[in-house]
Amino acid sequence: LAVLACHLPLQAMSWFRPGPPLTEYALTSQETARLGRQAGWPADDPTTWMISVRNALPGPVTREVTPRIARWVVAGLALVWAVPFWWMLVAAFRPAGSGADASLLPSLAPTLANFAEAWASADFPLYFLNSLALCAGILAVQLVTASLAGYVFARLEFPGRGFLFGLFLVQLMLVPVVLLVPNLKTVASLGLYDTLPGVMAPYFATAFGTFLMRQSFREVPRELEDAALIDGAGWWARIRHVYLPLTKP
Repeated sequence: LAVLACHLPLQAMSWFRPGPPLTEYALTSQETARLGRQAGWPADDPTTWMISVRNALPGPVTREVTPRIARWVVAGLALVWAVPFWWMLVAAFRPAGSGADASLLPSLAPTLANFAEAWASADFPLYFLNSLALCAGILAVQLVTASLAGYVFARLEFPGRGFLFGLFLVQLMLVPVVLLVPNLKTVASLGLYDTLPGVMAPYFATAFGTFLMRQSFREVPRELEDAALIDGAGWWARIRHVYLPLTKP
């Protein structure tokens, strides 16, 4: 929601951004004739000169689209998308039992008791630690699996590589909800139920990450890999010292 609230007004502004006025590219007949002679256009057809000069000018030639109305429309859209965030901010500081839960007006007696109650209702430090461990563990494993799979599909030649890569990308077309029950059964059969590794295991392999690494590896010049191969570097050394440094953000 936050991304949409920021993106849609900006996108609307790009739709209504005014172009340069027509008078900016106005040319006199003498200037048109001079440009026509320099370009070698037929001297007996001044209409062709005017059309050709207009097409050769840089930038779009568009009329200005009511900038004042556009600004009001963008401001209205931004206000509509900001209402839920404003309500959350007001409700966070409103005292409990005030009887104005749906009001957008801030309370005259703001309080921080809601934040204290929310912090005391759960073990948030443990939750933050779990989230950190999950993200770090999944990222560490995906860095290995996606890099290896991306290198295989980008550089190694074997029969059916394109077909296998297409099957690998089918995972992107599956709705995540469809995989919940199969993943839960697999995790339970491995004895990882109700553990952090069990939560991380379904995300150790990623089709999207493999696709990104494959596309990035294909942009690396093959001559660099050949030079490393001449120096005696194995496939893992080539990935570690050639591909990964050149494709990192």
